[in-house]
Amino acid sequence: MSTDPIDISGGNNTYLYVNANPSNDIDIYGLYDSVDVVTMYIHYCSGEGTSTATHFSSINWGDLGIRIEKYIKNNYESMCVENIYKINELIPAQTAGADRYIIGQHNVRLEGEVQTHCDCSWVFTGKLSSFSGFDLYNMNRSNRRWHAELATTAGRELCKPISKPFKIYITGSTSISISGEGDSSFGNTSCKCEKL
Repeated sequence: MSTDPIDISGGNNTYLYVNANPSNDIDIYGLYDSVDVVTMYIHYCSGEGTSTATHFSSINWGDLGIRIEKYIKNNYESMCVENIYKINELIPAQTAGADRYIIGQHNVRLEGEVQTHCDCSWVFTGKLSSFSGFDLYNMNRSNRRWHAELATTAGRELCKPISKPFKIYITGSTSISISGEGDSSFGNTSCKCEKL
């Protein structure tokens, strides 16, 4: 039996992950599940309002990787020169799985650098983290799928008189490394592969 892979970011008792059953269940990523959805909802409806925390890497960020790759391709794939570009950008994300009922939409900070080359290839290395450092659990409308949006609307209305929003602190960061190639026929023939 091992402790929670996200350590105390998931709570002070590191054996309470995977529904308090780490000897029988496995959750190598420490992701939220349906039990957590109910737990957060009860916490919201109780009016207690105590903040909680989770590590950035324990959230299912849905198609965030695709969004980041698209952002880099759109901005750097045609840079057919030897150069390094620093990036510090806000990328809107929509969580998936059980996380869409808990975190929903969230802004992610993308930091790192893109190395571009004469043949229009590129490599990005950097990290991802929460832009604000927390997500407010308040059942607000978002761009979730219809069933998640319906559930949050119902939750918002059913608990209205006593509910109290609370913060879910999103700690830490996760590394990211991706690469790609543009159309080399448009490569920079005058480029001598020297850094600009």
